[in-house]
Amino acid sequence: MATLLRACLRFLLILPGMWYLLPVSGQNGIPFGDILLPTGAGNWTSSGEPRFYQSRKLYDLMNGAADIFQEYGCEEACVMEFFHPSGKSIKAEVYRMHDAPGAFGVYTFHRTDYAKPAGVGQDGQMSSTYLIFWKDRYFISLTGAEENIAVSAGIRQISDEFAKSIHQLGEIPRILRYLPQDLSLCYIRGIIGLRNTYPFPEAPLFDFIEGGIAVTDDYFLCLLRFSGPSDVLIRLRQTIEKTLLAPRFMSVSDNQTEMSYTDLKNNIIKFRQFQQFVLILVAHSETTAARSHDFFTGIEHKIFADFPDQLAGCPDCPAFRAISGIPTNNEKNECVIHLLNPPSWADHANAIEWKYQGGHDTIPCCRAWLLDSPEDAYGFMSWYDFLTGRLNAVNTRYLSYVSGRIFITCSASFVIQDECHLLDCIEDALQVIYPGEPKIPFMESLMDNSMTGSTAKLYFPRTFPGLEEWLPWLPDVDIPGAARWFDGKVSLCLEFPDLEAAQNVLDQLLKENGMAGKTSDESKFVILSNHSGIFAAGITGRFLLLFTGMDVFSAETKFQAFIRSLQGSLKQ
Repeated sequence: MATLLRACLRFLLILPGMWYLLPVSGQNGIPFGDILLPTGAGNWTSSGEPRFYQSRKLYDLMNGAADIFQEYGCEEACVMEFFHPSGKSIKAEVYRMHDAPGAFGVYTFHRTDYAKPAGVGQDGQMSSTYLIFWKDRYFISLTGAEENIAVSAGIRQISDEFAKSIHQLGEIPRILRYLPQDLSLCYIRGIIGLRNTYPFPEAPLFDFIEGGIAVTDDYFLCLLRFSGPSDVLIRLRQTIEKTLLAPRFMSVSDNQTEMSYTDLKNNIIKFRQFQQFVLILVAHSETTAARSHDFFTGIEHKIFADFPDQLAGCPDCPAFRAISGIPTNNEKNECVIHLLNPPSWADHANAIEWKYQGGHDTIPCCRAWLLDSPEDAYGFMSWYDFLTGRLNAVNTRYLSYVSGRIFITCSASFVIQDECHLLDCIEDALQVIYPGEPKIPFMESLMDNSMTGSTAKLYFPRTFPGLEEWLPWLPDVDIPGAARWFDGKVSLCLEFPDLEAAQNVLDQLLKENGMAGKTSDESKFVILSNHSGIFAAGITGRFLLLFTGMDVFSAETKFQAFIRSLQGSLKQ
């Protein structure tokens, strides 16, 4: 199937979410992502050019600390210097993270016990020469060059201006809801954050997706989420047994889904695994360790009492539980764990299959897949429809649709014979958990509005397999995309993290086609020599559009239609 996907992409290229509000000219401030950074506060004014650092260049800003920012998903950093007429200075560092949980997480990583609340942003801390806070997907730190009343006041003034420039609020990660709310909570996204609390063995735990930590003087609780049920405890036990003679471990015991050991400092570490979660208690006393069952059970009850639609899939997801008990013609549904050559973003998806009795045979009639996100579910539906030759979700042979993180497909012959109203039962159950109409990814809606009359279409929520072979200059992040076919003519749209990343790829395309120069425009259309298999390209904001197989007028007409669609969406 991967070969087929690459062939589709080769055909696309050889043939002849959200969004960020672009800064409006005339506004005061320095454009940075979807905000304008302030250039002054009171008697403090910025001096010199701000310095920008893409994620891969963070080592130029900081050495050892760059890893933790990258682990939390830092996309770009901006460093500014503010000066007072007296000569005093304050340095401001603004980090734009991939999402709000990443900003909150890096804030909890840098939070200390000795600093006092700052009352800025969504949460902040400050000392006499230092202030940090987070808001939406931004983490900001301000540092004074000297301890001084004027400097402390300036830090507060500047931080207030930065907070005002960020108009949205971000959500605290959902996984933290399942930990005790009266404790200090930290959010982690990788092994560096985890080992900052306790030196766990790295190898067995390195592949968790996210986690939460609740800390007290006597113990801390940790909840880790993996992509699915795994053998993490088996690997953990094997690692610990190999290091029994190392100074950190003294004894090990295990019992199926639970395990514990004691380290040389007499800390008692207990583990429990259920589905894709691993719970960890590090207790400093036997009395606290004896309460591990209560701690773990309480967390489990909170998870299953809530519907974790932002947590990655397992069949115990409430949406899956809601539909998995629906029978068809006395045939029980069965869980199909492995899919046949799914797209890369769905290779660990779980599925439920319903069957019905058709004559002497039991025939599959309906399947539901649980994906990691609504975007992945929509992308899976697009991929499924594309490979089965369907332009729309409904035709004479199949019915397919998305509800939240779940993709459903049924055969039309079963829909006609559905005397037990299976589809109605499924839809009613899912509407309780995912009410309303499914949300179409932003870029896909732009393509639908501007690329009308297509004969086939495809949306991919992450970098399409094989795309790097044709565009080796892509940044090392997932690049969502959408394609439209017009009887052999193809339009491909790619959504980059920011304008600069899109411009860099267009610059390389120009270079490959013997057209030297650096793109500085936020909107530009160019004709290429077709040596790369791409006939024309256009850039508008963070979106790069590539065209093959069509004349200049058609390509530029579609490009302008996309710009109008984008502008219309921004106005809304």
